[in-house]
Amino acid sequence: MLPFRIIGNILSGLNQYELSVRYYTVAIKIYPWNYLLYYKRGLALDSLERHHEALEDIERAMDIYNDNPDLYLKRSYIYFCLDNIKKSLSDLDYLIKKWPKHPKAHCDRGAVYMLMGNHSKAIDDFTAEINLTGESAETLTYRSACKGNLNEFKSALADAEKALILEPDNENALARKVAALTGLEKFEAAVLSANKLVPLSLCAAYAYDLRADALEGYNELERALKDRQQAVKLDPKSAPYWNYLALLYFKMGKSKTAIKCFNKAIKLDPVSTVLRINRGGVLTSDENFQKAFEDYDAAVQIDGKDPDNYYFRANVLLEMDRPDECERDINMALKLTKKDPFYFYLRGKVHEKRIDLKKALTDYSKAIKLDPKCARAYERRGAVYYDLGEKEKAHADSTKARALEAKG
Repeated sequence: MLPFRIIGNILSGLNQYELSVRYYTVAIKIYPWNYLLYYKRGLALDSLERHHEALEDIERAMDIYNDNPDLYLKRSYIYFCLDNIKKSLSDLDYLIKKWPKHPKAHCDRGAVYMLMGNHSKAIDDFTAEINLTGESAETLTYRSACKGNLNEFKSALADAEKALILEPDNENALARKVAALTGLEKFEAAVLSANKLVPLSLCAAYAYDLRADALEGYNELERALKDRQQAVKLDPKSAPYWNYLALLYFKMGKSKTAIKCFNKAIKLDPVSTVLRINRGGVLTSDENFQKAFEDYDAAVQIDGKDPDNYYFRANVLLEMDRPDECERDINMALKLTKKDPFYFYLRGKVHEKRIDLKKALTDYSKAIKLDPKCARAYERRGAVYYDLGEKEKAHADSTKARALEAKG
């Protein structure tokens, strides 16, 4: 009869994980000092998504012998499955420190960083893996996605095209190419690539969504609308797709339809501040300030650490002729960050409304210092200079504002 561990290995190879766990368990009773048996049973348990039990086995294996990088790699993956990103990353950090030339560790850490939104560090790890093993379509595609998220579209496109040379029918690589071309505003080329992506993806919702992005850039709004509608038809539980559809309807001047789409999106994701801000923007444009205020207020309640949420609520408060509350919100936004010129610009408008012209002048000047191309700040500062009797400065600011507006 074959040894129990061999039978367990065979069964695991046949994806018979429940049975393989039983055979590994018997083998462990015979050889309780064999760390590989715990490791193998942990792999099988992990394949059954019994992650807590798998973690126990991997840690038992490490208690016996901890000089195997695969143990740290697997434990990191299990921690990731258990949503313990901190411990997952810690294992990968240790692994790479001890075995710096372990390509899979760099790939996995890159994937973790990518999901955390730390795209720069992810790129470093994907590059390290490529340097160790050579270029692969998978890693090039991951790196392309990270570069795209950092708006490095030219480099993202280069990686996607390299991946497609290696695997011409790589769906993810083609998707990255479409996104990069759209980012580079090469909309016609993006649409052509998206036309290939739709059938390659078996008409997946995301493919229609990517093509719609390119079509919008190409100003083919009716065609983009059909793709946006198809995306929500294929994936009606996607709040982002409803959001994009709503924004397109708004762009096409169909505010009421846009609001209906936002309503569906918010029902799917009631704690999204982006959806509240976007719907609030449409309501503001329709001069439904009270409803807009309710959306912006909800955004503040959901995330009181984002200065933009206070800024948007302040904007509509000024429209509602509530300058004191507006200033309170702007001050709160400025307490969180002093790097946005529009915060100073809006507070300048509050001061100007109160005819506190010197304070208005100070804030408009701060806005211009942060963004020398802020036409609105020049325009309002020019008006304040005029009211203060400084005609030459008023004329200079007014001229500058018109020049900036003409440049778009």
